Amino acid sequence: MKATKLFLATALFAGLATLSFAGPGPQFWAQQANNTKAQQTKVDAPVKAQPATQIAACANCNCAGMKKS
Repeated sequence: MKATKLFLATALFAGLATLSFAGPGPQFWAQQANNTKAQQTKVDAPVKAQPATQIAACANCNCAGMKKS
């Protein structure tokens, strides 16, 4: 009976200890929240669209911008 209670107490303690220490700490989640806010406020430069006439002209020329190496 005493061995069963000791085993049960050990198993409960091990289970609670495992669950209490699992996962990242609060500092990690604070940093993740800051990273998310920084990415949302970061504004990338808008992509400038090329006119259709320039795209058509470059399709037939051998300019340096279109050469693939």
